[in-house]
Amino acid sequence: MKYLISFLLLIVLSINVKAQVDPNFYIFLCFGQSNMEGAAVPEAIDEEYVDERFQTLACENFYTLGRTMGEWYTAYPPIVRENTNIGMADYFGRTMVAALPAECRVGVVDVAVGGVGITAFMPENAADWAWIMNNTYNNDPYTRLVQMAKIAQESGVIKGILLHQGERDCGEYDWQNYWPEYVKTVYENLLTDLGLSASEVPLLVGEVVAASEKGVFSAHNPVIATVPSVIPTAHVISAEGCPSQSDHMHFALPGYRLMGKRYALKMLSLMGYPTCMDAFYQLPDNLYPFYKATSISSFEDISLEPGEFMSIDVTASFADEHVENVTANVDISCTGDGVQIVGNQLTCVSEASTLVTISYTDFIGETVSTSFYVNKSDEPEEIVVIGDVNGDEVLDDNDLKAVVDYIMGRTPEGLFDPDKANLNHDEDVNAADVVLLINLMGQQNAVNE
Repeated sequence: MKYLISFLLLIVLSINVKAQVDPNFYIFLCFGQSNMEGAAVPEAIDEEYVDERFQTLACENFYTLGRTMGEWYTAYPPIVRENTNIGMADYFGRTMVAALPAECRVGVVDVAVGGVGITAFMPENAADWAWIMNNTYNNDPYTRLVQMAKIAQESGVIKGILLHQGERDCGEYDWQNYWPEYVKTVYENLLTDLGLSASEVPLLVGEVVAASEKGVFSAHNPVIATVPSVIPTAHVISAEGCPSQSDHMHFALPGYRLMGKRYALKMLSLMGYPTCMDAFYQLPDNLYPFYKATSISSFEDISLEPGEFMSIDVTASFADEHVENVTANVDISCTGDGVQIVGNQLTCVSEASTLVTISYTDFIGETVSTSFYVNKSDEPEEIVVIGDVNGDEVLDDNDLKAVVDYIMGRTPEGLFDPDKANLNHDEDVNAADVVLLINLMGQQNAVNE
């Protein structure tokens, strides 16, 4: 009987522990080296306000900040360790909570050590890096990550793993072959040790500073590109256009913000959420300039011969004065039959004048656009004035008189176009159209004044 009571007590305790797990608390494991740690000093806008729905699990004791290892805290920087700065996870979490429904929270478990190779995350090889780690995470970052992840699983559900590492391994003997395989080993070890499924917990791997930013380890990016061929549930996060510091090894602060946002947008899409801010989210003032696009690239009118093509490369300027390449996220449409659009490539199919319009909708949900012509016609454009029912290109009392005359049966032949006068697009020209026309004229007068 005593054993039966003990067994039942264990069941009750087990049920109680499981009841504390919030299925809407999404946990993300983060690991890597110095760019995951964060090497850019935060600015005031990064420290003014952090949504309490974005949490970080302290993976070491933060003595100065009063954080205890294994406890959750609102994710004010630094989130990796004391004496680290802004890294990949900061704007990943901020972007995630802005996009997710209000009942969802985001937690990061971030273990990273600057200067170590991928084998530092293999317990059997970790001692080889002790001279760099200097007892950080007891010189065994993988084991610490698993320990902290298990604590996190008591509160929420692990939904993804973020990796940013590779600078140290770049150029080492045969690293093109061994690095992806070692990443696979670490990923699969995490899945096994934490009871996770690859199909439910994807791996996001970030590129190092790009060649276009003079990245000293940019030769590693083609190797990173091969990871999805080794790990089917892996996805690469582009670093193109992310500014670097003067060492061209670490990202500058705008680069960390962009990389964090890109990690988040990819994770949101994989989880089936819209990649934009939730309609009910109140964006903090300190984040608004980062997400608000003010304009996109403008383009001159061009001429193309049938069969010729051009690729559209689009950058967006934001309210905080940073610039992003948003080519992959624009909508390109055309008015006219002279151009065929596939992705960001325009191909001329005839000499017909075609208006091309490029639109970009930012994370906030606001759209900025620009237009240009391909093979613009020399013929003057037809001027259309809404409400100009008598066709004189002016909105005035004569239009009002024309509508009233028509309703009263006094319309001179040729003066009036019923299709233009039917402003509300119902079956008739009637008093409702007169009211709309008066409103239009009032708006026009207000503009003129």
